[in-house]
Amino acid sequence: MDFSGSSFSQSVDFSNTTFGRDINFSGDTFFDQAGFTQVEFKGMADFSRSTFYGKGNFSQAEFVQLANFTGSQWLEDADFSQVIWRDRTLLSKSRFTQSLLLNEATWEKSISLRGSQFQQPILMRDASLLDQMDLSNTRFSANAYVNVAGMTFDSDEAKLFGDAGHVGKILSVPRLEGNEDVLRNLVRNFREQEQIPDGNSLDYLRERLRREQLWGRLVGSFFQLMNRQDTPVRSRHWLIDALHWAGLSLLLLLSADGTSFGLVFGVGIG
Repeated sequence: MDFSGSSFSQSVDFSNTTFGRDINFSGDTFFDQAGFTQVEFKGMADFSRSTFYGKGNFSQAEFVQLANFTGSQWLEDADFSQVIWRDRTLLSKSRFTQSLLLNEATWEKSISLRGSQFQQPILMRDASLLDQMDLSNTRFSANAYVNVAGMTFDSDEAKLFGDAGHVGKILSVPRLEGNEDVLRNLVRNFREQEQIPDGNSLDYLRERLRREQLWGRLVGSFFQLMNRQDTPVRSRHWLIDALHWAGLSLLLLLSADGTSFGLVFGVGIG
C-alpha cells in the first residue's frame, strides 16, 4: 500500500490493523495524532522523511521486516513502548522535539539512531537488546538523556555504540537498586570497545548512586538509634556505613566526575 507524500489534516487511527505487505508512508505529514497501536507490519514499513505534528503512537506494534523512520520529525512524543522489532530499525537523522518512548521495547536486530537530535529524554526502561544499537553522531540538548533503567543485553551480539567520551555521559538510571546489572553490562560494553572514558562515566554514576543509597540507609538508621537505648551492634554497623559513605564521597571527589582512572583503580568494574 502506498500512502507516500500524503497529508493527514485530522487524527488518523490504524490501531489493531495488520498490514500484510510493504507499507509506504514516506514523506507524509500527520497534522494531528497518528495511532498505530497494536499494528502488525508484516512487510517493510517506510515512514522515512515523515513529519508528526501530533503524538505518534506505535505502542505494542510489531515490525516483522525493516522499519525505516530515517529523517522523520516528531513535534510531540514518539511512543514505541512495548514494540517488537524483528528486523532492522532505522531512526537515524531524525529530530525529536519531545520524548522518544521505547520502554519495554525488544530489538531482535540492529537499531540505528545515528545522527538524530533529541531535545527531551529517550526512555528505554526495561528494553531488551539482542543486537547492536548505534547512538553515534547524536545531538542531545541539556535536558536530554537516555534512561536505560532495567535494560537487558539478551545475547552475545548485543552491543551499544556511540561517540567516545560522549555516549557514557548521556546514559542514565535513576537509582542503583535493580540496575546494577545494567551498569555492569554497559561498563563492560565500553571497556571491550576500549572506550575507557565512557566506562569510567558509568562507573562514576554507579558509585554516586551507591553513595545516595548508603546515605538513605544512614539517615534511617540514625533515627532508629535515637529511639533505642541498648544498641551497640547497631551503632557499630552505623559507624561502618558512615565510614564507607565518607570514603566513597572522597573517592568520587578525587575521580573528577569519573574522568580520572583513580575511580577505576578504586572500585573496578564489579
